[in-house]
Amino acid sequence: MPAPDNPLVAKVSLIFTRDTRTLVNTYHVQRATPWDNASMTALAVIFQSWWANDYRPYSVANVLLREIQVRKYDPDDPQAVDFAISPPVPGTAGGTPDTAATTQTASWRTGLAGRKFRGRFYAVGLGEAATNNDDSVTSPFTAALTAAAGGLLSRLAVASLQLVIFHKVDDTATQVLTTIVENLIDSQRRRLANRGA
Repeated sequence: MPAPDNPLVAKVSLIFTRDTRTLVNTYHVQRATPWDNASMTALAVIFQSWWANDYRPYSVANVLLREIQVRKYDPDDPQAVDFAISPPVPGTAGGTPDTAATTQTASWRTGLAGRKFRGRFYAVGLGEAATNNDDSVTSPFTAALTAAAGGLLSRLAVASLQLVIFHKVDDTATQVLTTIVENLIDSQRRRLANRGA
């Protein structure tokens, strides 16, 4: 498959560490004009602020954000920003961490039917206090993840940006309109290339 080619879309990767492991959350963001170094750096700052203010309270302290990578989808102008977080910033939820694979999923929705038109991210840093004995996540943590996901959409909208689902087949993107967070425990397992987020 050829390299993604849409200069209006940037891939954002939040790189976390937990013990000796690396955890990655990936997002796609679109703007009205092609990305450049300055706009990509500003995008990294938006995601840094989102972690610090919206997402971080959901995660336990042994999960630390250490880098934000932004990549422009343009083979003719493949700009990249590696935004180091120094020192790395830990989560602030108290309590004992659950296993690294234990997570909760936020589903991005575009208003169109079909798997092609929705995405997801596996929230990092779920603690033992956030889970129930029936494999569900407590209401306060489900509400916190819902608020965090909505916070990202709001932060991007203020900057005239759109969170999108990127379609590799034709290099197009569909705007995310809302999110759905179920209260079920999910698993953030190691994934093979081209086999899901």
